[in-house]
Amino acid sequence: GVCHAGHHRSGDKEWSRSDKKLDRILRQSVDLFGGSESPRSEDMEASRVSPENKHFLKRVLQRHFLFEGLESEERDTMIGHMRTRKAIFGETIFTQGEKGDCCYIIQQGTFTVSIDDRPVKQLRPKHTFGELAMLYKVNRTATVTCSSHGVLWRLDGSGFRDAMDKLSSKHLQRALTFFKGDPTFSSMTEDEQNVLAAACSVQVFGRGEQILREGETGDWMFIVIEGSVQTLDKFGTTAIKRPGTLLGSAGFMYTKQQIAEARAIDDVTCLALGKHSLDRLLGPVDDVLRRSAIKALMADSLGKSPSLAFFAQLTDDQQNAIIDKLELAGFSAGEAVVQNGAKAQFLVVNGGEIGVVSSGQHQGPPYHISREDCKEVLSTGMCFGAQAFMADSPMEDLLVPLSSRCSLHRISNAMVSEALQSPLSDVIRSNEIKRVLSDIFLFKNLTNTQVDRTVRALERKHFASGQNIVQQGQDAVNFYLIQTGTIKVSKDGQQLRSLGRWDYFGERALLLSEKRSATCTAEEACICLSLDKAVFADIVGSFQKELLHRMELQDLNILMSDLRLKAVVGRGSFGVVKLCYHCNDDKLLYALKCVSKKQVVKQCQQKSIVIE
Repeated sequence: GVCHAGHHRSGDKEWSRSDKKLDRILRQSVDLFGGSESPRSEDMEASRVSPENKHFLKRVLQRHFLFEGLESEERDTMIGHMRTRKAIFGETIFTQGEKGDCCYIIQQGTFTVSIDDRPVKQLRPKHTFGELAMLYKVNRTATVTCSSHGVLWRLDGSGFRDAMDKLSSKHLQRALTFFKGDPTFSSMTEDEQNVLAAACSVQVFGRGEQILREGETGDWMFIVIEGSVQTLDKFGTTAIKRPGTLLGSAGFMYTKQQIAEARAIDDVTCLALGKHSLDRLLGPVDDVLRRSAIKALMADSLGKSPSLAFFAQLTDDQQNAIIDKLELAGFSAGEAVVQNGAKAQFLVVNGGEIGVVSSGQHQGPPYHISREDCKEVLSTGMCFGAQAFMADSPMEDLLVPLSSRCSLHRISNAMVSEALQSPLSDVIRSNEIKRVLSDIFLFKNLTNTQVDRTVRALERKHFASGQNIVQQGQDAVNFYLIQTGTIKVSKDGQQLRSLGRWDYFGERALLLSEKRSATCTAEEACICLSLDKAVFADIVGSFQKELLHRMELQDLNILMSDLRLKAVVGRGSFGVVKLCYHCNDDKLLYALKCVSKKQVVKQCQQKSIVIE
């Protein structure tokens, strides 16, 4: 946190300026004040900077993650507080552990950053360092020394605080706007949002810039509020993160090191929270951050473990309810984390390593297991047990710590049922049905309460292959939604079409109080969700006229040859919409949407077009 590598180009000529150019930069500052020697910061006026140097400093500040939000006049004021100084080879600019009372911009030369006497980074022109120690009022976390003669611009604490005061209200409002619109953070009260927003800074990263490095100290957590980020873990798994995603939460909340690297795909804006600020965020704010960190761990594991798909099928509120029930547990070497035959449970590893050993291949306790004995090794951020968890079946493997200590979050099936007030499998099935209903025209305008009532009223019915579900000419008593299998629709002995998963039938006869117009037969073993006539009428009754009008339109037998073009009324990415009239009645107008199938397939919009 001691330095920030600002935007730069690897081929920038300023990186190899000659000593003659260096002297010219210094003379510009010296001549302004009538001096003949290289001025130290304490010997200079603070308000006069040459036009060339001012242009350089403005460019750096405009692209700096802290100062890019300043107005032009505010940047000028900040530059007025800066003083230039010469740095010579071998000179220590500041030392790890010192109080942070100023920050620097490099105009010439190279500088080495060292932590615990170990070099970790080289800084070059346009880079800045020292600002984060002042921002968070902590001691220097590294030592910076001059590697080749250079020129620095120094900003003291008063100038820095003045700039931060101007930025604080802008950053606070930006953070609050994001929190109010994000599903996770909007659950906090206004006071809690204000506390968290005040603890965050806004940081901006350019295209391709690294935000996190795998293995680095987990001192920072970032909340993406604009732009896209690509992450890469040690297993080579990449993922794209969008606004609302937490970056570095595992290293920040639970471990000492970051478990993945993150790089900006385009211009990215993040809210940054330092670990030192976490101790001040007690109560609900801390709970929300920890919940978000666990959710981020599980989301990262979704692509690696298909059995974790159940988590993505839950709503945000349901996910939060499960996470809030997770128990934190710690284990030492020799102990059993999970014994084979134990009740079904789901685990999220927070720290250390855990070995998975097949049943019957161990003796103990205490357990003395090596990595070679394990069929799988779980490290920080990995999940385990989803398959047994979903089936509510006993755990088949033994889990033991491979490190001296390990920690994890875990939850049992019974705890999930308590949190969701229903068995997990029932909740997932209900969520899937709700998603399907939201795509069906009949149910699109229902309120959440009406949708919940519809789902509760649906009755599962099993049909054997070849069994008639409805018969042409019968009275209509049910609406059907196909959950599994294929159904053949025929009329007067002629097959009209086939229906598959989540297709529906039977609504027409119910709405129009008609006899069944066709026979529906199971082509294979099928499961249908059935809705009673009375419940169906009650639920769709409020927009029955609209449905009846839609059916009248469906009954029209209009051929392309019947239509005449009147005007083109719109063009879109998929095609064009034309206004047409009927050849027998020029007052009867129709909208004709002409869609490019190629574009639909290219943009993977087949389902949306079918629904439309």
